Amino acid sequence: MEPTTETHRTTRYEIFFDLVFVFALTRITAYMVGHASPLTLLKGLVVLLLWISWLIYAWLGNQARADIGLIRAGTTAAMGPIFLIAVVIPNVWGPGLGSRLILVLSYLVVRIVHLALYRRAAEGDRRLHRTLRLYTTTTALSWIPFVVGAVLGGDVQLWLWTAAVAVDFAALFGGVARYLAGDVLFRGLSVGSVPPAQLLAPVVALALLPAGRFLPGLVALALLAAFLVVPVGYERVFGAGRASSPPVATTKREPGR
Repeated sequence: MEPTTETHRTTRYEIFFDLVFVFALTRITAYMVGHASPLTLLKGLVVLLLWISWLIYAWLGNQARADIGLIRAGTTAAMGPIFLIAVVIPNVWGPGLGSRLILVLSYLVVRIVHLALYRRAAEGDRRLHRTLRLYTTTTALSWIPFVVGAVLGGDVQLWLWTAAVAVDFAALFGGVARYLAGDVLFRGLSVGSVPPAQLLAPVVALALLPAGRFLPGLVALALLAAFLVVPVGYERVFGAGRASSPPVATTKREPGR
């Protein structure tokens, strides 16, 4: 593994990895639009556990290079379960147990692979290892209601999965709070790593999509804003490497002068 520096930027491989999450999120929004209601909105937001998964993999890419070696192999392996999640998402709220089990098992694989990779990337840093163990214990608690809810189904599934999201977010932002307090959990996302506008606009559009039947104009504006920032974001991610400073002319002093 190759540790990253403070100037590290998102690699093209990470952009490729992100596309699997994008596909999964479009499946969520398609389900929400097809069954627009406040309850469907809640169900869609629950499955946004995928957003947490994307975020922690982004943090991993800030700890060590994601496009080489073991991390590349691990993230490539995680693409399969993420794709399975995307395929079964529209069916996880139905009566069938199979889709729910596929989603839960795939989600656990994605999270376990991440934790194993992060532990490997943190070798030699005892402080980070200690905090990572604490985070692993906390976030693993969210897996219990997630699995139980998948097995039971029905209304119980919704409330148990909501509890799982709450626990996972508490683990995530508890880690951020420890980071801000001086403890080390994850190396924060740098400004150049992911353009803030590129994060904000799709999230706004995602939140407004279920209201599309009632506020089509507002949703259209949100989607337009999301698409407009993509060229700007692409330029910020890839453009910095194109321009290079001209060489500085130097003169070599002769001995004695």
